[in-house]
Amino acid sequence: VDKCYYIRYSGTFAPDSARRFTTGLRIDGGYICMPAKLELFGENEWRIERDFSPYINPIIEAGFDWEKKLVLTYYQGEEGEEVTETIPLTDNKPIVIYGETPYVLQPELGEFFIGYDLGYEGDWGTFGEESPNAVDFGFKDWHWMGCNDHCAVTWSEWGFSASSELESDGGRYSASNLDYLTGKNRVWAEGVEGPGIGERITFRQWYLYGKSDWRYGMEHEPSNGWKPFIYDGYLHFTQLCIVNGYAKSERLWEENGRVKRLLMLVEGEPYAYLELADTIKPQYFTLPEDSLLLDTDVVLTCEFVIEEVYPGTKYEDTCLTGIAVDFVGLAAH
Repeated sequence: VDKCYYIRYSGTFAPDSARRFTTGLRIDGGYICMPAKLELFGENEWRIERDFSPYINPIIEAGFDWEKKLVLTYYQGEEGEEVTETIPLTDNKPIVIYGETPYVLQPELGEFFIGYDLGYEGDWGTFGEESPNAVDFGFKDWHWMGCNDHCAVTWSEWGFSASSELESDGGRYSASNLDYLTGKNRVWAEGVEGPGIGERITFRQWYLYGKSDWRYGMEHEPSNGWKPFIYDGYLHFTQLCIVNGYAKSERLWEENGRVKRLLMLVEGEPYAYLELADTIKPQYFTLPEDSLLLDTDVVLTCEFVIEEVYPGTKYEDTCLTGIAVDFVGLAAH
């Protein structure tokens, strides 16, 4: 099966490196050259972004062994000293661009809305209507029974687990309640003494989707209203939605603790601090652009660690109602 092999690489190079930058692939101990382009994105800072699939997939089909590594040759420093570096090409784990320090993300507030996939039997005209009394949150495309870009996902699985859960009958405070499909009437509550500082939620997400080779390099306007993207065969994660506290009612929300700050880890590495507002409304965090990509049939693992809390008026337990993740990058039609 053809795969999309893609890299992002940045560094400080000699001023004329764009004319003398080459890439190559080691195959059976040999080496082939492939064209590449450097783009300036800061003072003497250059970046290469490239899909090498058209070069690599024919090599795989021909039966050659290769190292899944790209050889970069560039010129660095005032005297233009030649540097050769070998970096891995990724096809079996998420592509993550971490900041020098974790990103610090602030939320925009949204509203609960009426979805269509939780058993609601109203007419089509009420879909998406926003109201504090509605139960759905997250991203409206995911609640829509009609057709949208997510139709390009042929199969998906996701799930939540946690370092602790408050004991209850029937999983009343289970981490599985964080799924957006449960609506705002179910909740996760940590199960340790005190407010749960250091407790963590683990989220794993997996998609299987077909790639449209003919779309590579084409611009597509996603159905979820996000800005147009250039198709490269990857899911580009764009936003997180978090509903803080026990959002079933104002009384429960006030009585129980809420999260003030989460540390988000991606693939075990610190990725971002999420600064949550003390509100019952859904909170939307925009991720740094193109910092988190996922290939088909690759598992994404994120962890959310409680660092600070807003105390409840009655209980020490800290609660979260739900977490949802959105992306662009597919084009069903």
